[in-house]
Amino acid sequence: MGLFDRLLGKRYSPNSNDAVKRNVRGLSYAQQGKLEEAIREYKQALMLDPDLAKVHNNLGAVYQAQGKIEQAISEYKETLKLDPNFIEARCNLGGIYQAQGKLEQAILEYKETLKLDPNHAAAHSNLGTVYQGQGKAEEAISEYKEALKIDPGFSAAHNNLMSAYACQGKPDETIEGTDMPQLYSSKAQAHYDMGVTYTQQGKLDKAMSEFRESLRLNPNDAGAHNNLGAVYQAQGKLDESISEFNEALKLDPSNLSIYKNIGISAVEYEKQRKLQEAIQCYQKILEVAPPELPSGVRTTAEEIFRKLTRNAYYEANAHYNNGVSYVRLGKADKAITEFKEAMRLDPNYAEAHIGMGAVYITQGMWREATGEFKKALSLDPKLADAHYNLGICYANQVKLEQAILEYKEALRLKPRQPEIYENLGAVYQAQRKFQDAIECYEAFVELAPPELSSHVIKVKEIIRKLKQKI
Repeated sequence: MGLFDRLLGKRYSPNSNDAVKRNVRGLSYAQQGKLEEAIREYKQALMLDPDLAKVHNNLGAVYQAQGKIEQAISEYKETLKLDPNFIEARCNLGGIYQAQGKLEQAILEYKETLKLDPNHAAAHSNLGTVYQGQGKAEEAISEYKEALKIDPGFSAAHNNLMSAYACQGKPDETIEGTDMPQLYSSKAQAHYDMGVTYTQQGKLDKAMSEFRESLRLNPNDAGAHNNLGAVYQAQGKLDESISEFNEALKLDPSNLSIYKNIGISAVEYEKQRKLQEAIQCYQKILEVAPPELPSGVRTTAEEIFRKLTRNAYYEANAHYNNGVSYVRLGKADKAITEFKEAMRLDPNYAEAHIGMGAVYITQGMWREATGEFKKALSLDPKLADAHYNLGICYANQVKLEQAILEYKEALRLKPRQPEIYENLGAVYQAQRKFQDAIECYEAFVELAPPELSSHVIKVKEIIRKLKQKI
């Protein structure tokens, strides 16, 4: 054993080199997140040399990461017993005491850290958070500023300082104040950070204002769009939230948190029975989600999308049937309400537009009815009933050529519908195309069911008179 080792009272260990190697392997495992392997290596190192303070500190850090707080405290204390000037252990111990609410002990450890290293930015910032928790805003601000003098890029200290100023009602001190502008890479980032601070404090209106200002200065910040969407979501403004999330996805389609936020909005839509809006949320996820996202995200979205689509169809169909029943009862207002709900649940429900158009016809609202039948045909051009009813609208607006085209298309799709022939015959009669009218009326007579026998007699009389005019 060497002279200096004897004088210092340090026990010489022939295994120290092996212990150091074990410590290095432990650090490597810890960096990879393999904490149990790291613990094994650190313990092996301490069996070889129990007096290695840095190994005790590293073991404490792993225990702290695992939530094994008492074991972490024990290791940090052992570190400081071996080396009272071990700054990292002292600061870590202060962090644990702070988390446990033992603020005076935390303050003591942070102050001891700063005695050893006055330029320890994290200790200044952490001490500031303790003071802020005690309501000592000025002391907290002083510590945060000290941390930022040492490390101008210390984001945690930035946010803590803004939080302290915000609590004093002086948020602009951190953005516009003459003593601080050098701390921010841009005003947009400053407003963004302020928005985060206000969000954490539950001051959503102020958070919204800050994120909007950040986006005005930097419209391509996906994080600001995402956070603004989350604020809207918390306020129950789901449509606005989805708009912001969609913007965020355009800028950063690989950000998993955006998809999670869209899913949260979708759940809220579903609770409000806004199934179509919920469906559109999941549809967006399926359209945009890149392959590198976890497979479970896409699978879950697909399952919920199918379920909601199925539910929306059944609910829309129920409202449509209610609407039809109200039409038959002559309750136009209630019928319109039901058809609109069917269309809200399923915007592609063409038959609901036909039902709505039919109600408008009964009220003589030809232009409105025309619009509904056109919408139906834009969704499904092969709907004979839509062509037929559109023909009726055109005939009543004296747009006879357009009426003829619609009736003919309806007949092409449903060639054995007697009422179409009768209406087409009436248009030809109005145009004085008597032979064409006779042929259409005769087709009606041939195809008309027995229950229309009394009406058939009237049509036969029309045919007899038209033949006299030829």
